[in-house]
Amino acid sequence: MNDRPADPPVSAPSRSLAARLDLMTLRLFVGVVEHGGIARAAQAEFIATSAVSKRIHDLEAMLRTPLLVRQRQGVVPTEAGQALLRHARRLLRAMAEMEDELGSYAEGERGQVRLMVSESTLTDFFPGIVKDFSEQHPKIFIDLVGGLSPSIQRAVFEESADIGVLLGTVTEPGLQVFPCRYRDLLVLVVNPQHPLTEACSVRLSQLAGHAVIEQEPNSFVQQLLRTEAAKIGVPLQARIRVAGFEAVCNMAAEGLGVGVVPLGFARRMAARQPLSIVELDEPWAHREYKVCIKQKDQQPKAVELLVSYLARGEPRA
Repeated sequence: MNDRPADPPVSAPSRSLAARLDLMTLRLFVGVVEHGGIARAAQAEFIATSAVSKRIHDLEAMLRTPLLVRQRQGVVPTEAGQALLRHARRLLRAMAEMEDELGSYAEGERGQVRLMVSESTLTDFFPGIVKDFSEQHPKIFIDLVGGLSPSIQRAVFEESADIGVLLGTVTEPGLQVFPCRYRDLLVLVVNPQHPLTEACSVRLSQLAGHAVIEQEPNSFVQQLLRTEAAKIGVPLQARIRVAGFEAVCNMAAEGLGVGVVPLGFARRMAARQPLSIVELDEPWAHREYKVCIKQKDQQPKAVELLVSYLARGEPRA
């Protein structure tokens, strides 16, 4: 059996302090000390002197100790008053910081957005998008990753991503879809000595008889090429298969075939190696991206801001 005496009951002042001590009273107390008088503090706060005096009197009664010493030239804090002054200033400062931080959340100025985009855009136009958005909203952290269209849709639906930016049809149910303001253009890349460099533009049918650099079977561009070639009955002759647009450009520069990549990416690669860019004269070469989010009543403000920045117009069903 434990013979240690039970802890003494909490005194009435301690028990009621948190419930009865309001921030306004603390602010007035700090003001009285800083201004050196009740009348001057009341004037600064636009409150009647009697109201401030009563609050200080009630505060001293609640704490059961004098907090101020009245002198001819004003008031000064007692030892207990000095202790309260330190804590009150710390508490008021913390409350101001909390108000500022939570206010920035409410205004959408702070937060984290998980953004998942088509892998090709990570090195194409998205670096510029993130830069521009971050300059407007420096307190919003963007967690940016790449993926393929099916995985992007699934991530948004499962809420492991807040926003998805992708190509193709959105098939996952329960998603809101917006047209994206950003588009790109697919072009051909070849070695400067390739015969196709003599043409101003090339139709897909003109690739018959030319070696084409294949991409991964599940990549959007490869699926698109295969589908469109099948529509017009043109077999695509592949000499090599690689993963990623950079590898496609590298192989094309070495003369191993014709590659199909986004224009922005092609321009960057052409600036550092022998690579010619040829227009692909097909309507499907103009690619429109879509923005998708999970269908819900309310999104975090930071998510809404980024969606508004990326999208144009009303959501599609």
